[in-house]
Amino acid sequence: MNRIDFLKQNNNLGNVLYYPGALDDIKLITDFVENSTLNKFIFTDYCDVKFDKDRVSNLLSEHRHDSSRALEPKDFHLHSWRDFWPEERGSYEFGNPENAYGFKHVFSSGHSNKQFEIIYLGTEAIKTCEILVNTGCKPDIIVLQDHGTGGNWSYFGIRDGEPSSLYKTLNEKGSLPKYLLAKADNQENRTWPGYLQVTDPYTILGSQHQNERALFICED
Repeated sequence: MNRIDFLKQNNNLGNVLYYPGALDDIKLITDFVENSTLNKFIFTDYCDVKFDKDRVSNLLSEHRHDSSRALEPKDFHLHSWRDFWPEERGSYEFGNPENAYGFKHVFSSGHSNKQFEIIYLGTEAIKTCEILVNTGCKPDIIVLQDHGTGGNWSYFGIRDGEPSSLYKTLNEKGSLPKYLLAKADNQENRTWPGYLQVTDPYTILGSQHQNERALFICED
């Protein structure tokens, strides 16, 4: 099914989309802003670039910027950015808490005037997702991508038949999202166990690698 047709019939996707390792792949939100109940989009990437007001506004030029503010660990009931990293030593290979940051941007849709939030965190994605769940911000949809530039210390989908730490963490907490937006590939399906593809794959305008993705729904 075409993604827009699916969203018109199933627009209640919840409120929160989470995209680990997103870099600048932000334009994917437009379909969801205009055609679903999602209104909070959380991105993480510990790259050197900071996604401040100017950078995000340039990426979302079709929407109106309303406000921005910096975020601190205390906004998540924590004391240090180091709390956003797991204990595994490998997680410090590409990102460091000394360079961590956070921003909350509020936009309004240029088409429907719907207001929505963009939260961008320069933190480790798996631990950050656990923190989001612990603070009552459980993602309703997660974007899975392991096709970036190789800067993630761990994968997010499935590798050699083994689900990622992200999956295991959320599964143990009983907090798996209802939906995934993931690569649709019969030879290398990177979705998690128990998810069924419900839309045709499509290429998101402006995405870094022009990969096709599809929506998947949890069968449980």
